[in-house]
Amino acid sequence: MSLIKNSSLLKRLILFREKALLKNKWKGLDSLTLPAASLFYALLLALLISIISTALISIAVFYKGTIEQIQFEENILRNAQTGLKLLLAEKQARIDPFKTDIYNNTKDSIELAKFPWGLFEVAYSKAFKQYSFKKTEVLKVALLGTPLDSFSTAALYLKERSNPLNICGDTYIKGSAYLPKSGVRIGSINGQTYNGEQLIYGTQKRSEAQLPEINLTIALQQLDQLKKCSDFSFYNLEDSIVQSFIHPTIITKDSIVYIDHHYLKGNICVFADSLIYVSKTAELEDVLLHAPTIIFEDNFQGTVQAFAEKYLSTGIKSKFNYPSTLSLNRLSGSINAKGIEIGRQSMINGFVLLKDNVQTKDSPSIILDESSILNGQVYSDGLVHLKGTINGHISCKGFYVMTSNAYLENYLNDATINATARSEFYLNPLIYNQDKNRAIVKWLN
Repeated sequence: MSLIKNSSLLKRLILFREKALLKNKWKGLDSLTLPAASLFYALLLALLISIISTALISIAVFYKGTIEQIQFEENILRNAQTGLKLLLAEKQARIDPFKTDIYNNTKDSIELAKFPWGLFEVAYSKAFKQYSFKKTEVLKVALLGTPLDSFSTAALYLKERSNPLNICGDTYIKGSAYLPKSGVRIGSINGQTYNGEQLIYGTQKRSEAQLPEINLTIALQQLDQLKKCSDFSFYNLEDSIVQSFIHPTIITKDSIVYIDHHYLKGNICVFADSLIYVSKTAELEDVLLHAPTIIFEDNFQGTVQAFAEKYLSTGIKSKFNYPSTLSLNRLSGSINAKGIEIGRQSMINGFVLLKDNVQTKDSPSIILDESSILNGQVYSDGLVHLKGTINGHISCKGFYVMTSNAYLENYLNDATINATARSEFYLNPLIYNQDKNRAIVKWLN
């Protein structure tokens, strides 16, 4: 009996102990219960994590898109540059634009064109590329010339006419000089001789009986074609016109043209039957002018290619920016042609050309007046009266000096010809060796 009682008691003790343990366990769980605000903080943390994750994903997508866009722009720019390189390597002008698929993938194509513009050429390369359901294009337009020939790097090419070059006063010739067989000597004008230490500050070479050959055929043919296409008066033009070289040329013609308070830039050609007068208030850039007589008012500034037949005058203190060309081409019917006169204190950055197709005793000449500066090149198959400075090269039939009581041929007095002072970036127009590769003279867009 006692054993049974003890066993029953033991069971009750065990049951009591289990209940106590269970009760203590639930008390521990009660002590672990979180506050109600914890749920809010958990949601806020989740929101922040989602925002940060979304931002990082967006940045990655944006970065990838930006990289793709940059690569796309680089590719299409490279395509345009490749097209321009193809045109630079070509020695013949392409009058009509043509398209080509450079990679044979139907997505990369370029439109190329090259055509004469005065004494230079214009080339443009337009690249097309498909990207994200849209077609993008990049355009490169440039004015082309040619690198200098060997004789163009010299200071002087004086045609062989069996008489020497006489230098007086403070004349300074630096660079190679192509001279007649009789060479160069010290001259005297009104008792004044030569003040320098050397006659030529450079090597002396023999010149020929003919000047270096030039070819104006392409430039003159283009001007003739443009002149035939002129169909409206200059005075119908607006005061301000900018015409891209990828669009048709704007061509005007009148008997006499006064360009005053006009802003003309780009693919524009102005013809006149007798005279073009350009005011100092006019702003011209890259345009062509063609008339028997072209006169610029004093203090004019601009970039032009001017083609005259009888007389061309820059006025005084005018400035022609590179790559300007001042040209006089005397035709058989042009009588009383005076030539080209570059006025006092004027500056020409470019090329001056006189071509006499008649060669009479009254042949036109080029005058570079006192304190005038030409940075570039001069070509004249007539005589040149040089009283200013040429930083570059001159090829000519001969020089002359006029005093109060004498006319002296093949004399230079107080003149400067310095081949080393010309810019290393200067390029010749396309009138010398037209079989040479082209180079970029100026960007036109």
